[in-house]
Amino acid sequence: MFSQVFEDINSMFSNSNSFFASHTSTASPFDNMRRGSGFQQQSQQQPMRKVVKPYGEPLQNQLIRGDDIHHKCEVTLHDLMYGKVIKLSLPKVTKCLHCDGCGGLNVKTCKTCLGSGRVMVIQYNQFAQYKQTSSCASCQGAGIYMKPEDRCIYCNGGFMEETKILQVYVPPGAKSGDVIIIRGESDEGRNIIPGDLIIELRQTPHPYLVRKNNDLFMNYELDLKTALLGGEVMVPNFLRMGQFLKIYINCHGHQSINSEKIQEGEIVGTIKTNEPKVIHGLGMPINTELLSNNGKIVQPNDKQDPNFVQNMMLSDESFPRGNLYINFHIQLPSADEFSEQSLIDLQNILPNRSTYIPSPSDSVVEGHLSNVSPATKKRKIMD
Repeated sequence: MFSQVFEDINSMFSNSNSFFASHTSTASPFDNMRRGSGFQQQSQQQPMRKVVKPYGEPLQNQLIRGDDIHHKCEVTLHDLMYGKVIKLSLPKVTKCLHCDGCGGLNVKTCKTCLGSGRVMVIQYNQFAQYKQTSSCASCQGAGIYMKPEDRCIYCNGGFMEETKILQVYVPPGAKSGDVIIIRGESDEGRNIIPGDLIIELRQTPHPYLVRKNNDLFMNYELDLKTALLGGEVMVPNFLRMGQFLKIYINCHGHQSINSEKIQEGEIVGTIKTNEPKVIHGLGMPINTELLSNNGKIVQPNDKQDPNFVQNMMLSDESFPRGNLYINFHIQLPSADEFSEQSLIDLQNILPNRSTYIPSPSDSVVEGHLSNVSPATKKRKIMD
């Protein structure tokens, strides 16, 4: 028995070369990589098949809000004070009335994209697959198709550019920088909800009035007589050309000097330079609706409310108003305007302003006042 076992062992070792040769691989470790690259080359050489499928929902089920149109409009202080209707002429893309926005006759849904306007292109073979979405080439992304002879001759795809006249209502109390929003007056388009027309108000500068919030400020040169005795002042071109502002000044309250109308006002005393005075209620309207909406004015379009502008102009709504502040500058008359006797009378009438009287121990330096030459004035200004 043991002899048989040893014979089997000897037989196995005697055939050791053939035994180990059957379990040893002589292939290079890079052979697998070569087989992989060969697979890739084979997949690239394999012809690709192409399939085009519809992608997404039909366009008639997809409504996209269009972009807003921004426009700047210049207004005057008079417009902002009393309100105004402004007519604007703006270009706009609108639906063609001849084809009702269809673009032509016998409009059919595109068979390639089934009305979605987009397709998915799939390229594949037995080794790889690629997907890509793009606009439908058959209908140029419109989702519809019609024969060339059926296309509308008045428009381009159902829409056309035209000039539209819009009426814009500027309410009293608006200010520069406020915006008027007209809903749905932006460009129209297929499957598009039109955006808004946003108009920004820009006030042109006034010759002498300055607005700060709801108050107005101005400078005015007043003659000495009115500054001392009071009276009436006419300010030309107040808010617009041809409009005057009449100011009643009651300096002292003496009925023998001023009229009854002037006496109705507050006694303000002598008008002095750089001492502001106020006229209550002559400032800008205080529009609480504008203040609460941060300067945004929403106006419906003609389709939503065709009588909106007319109704607003007929409205008798009154607003509280700010104030008008006036900084007076007193103009002194020239001595050349008086005769010698008149100057003597003024000397006797006008009070003497007390001056400092030096003591005997103080020294006094004397000098005569002279005019400055025009050349010196010019040089001083340039310096």
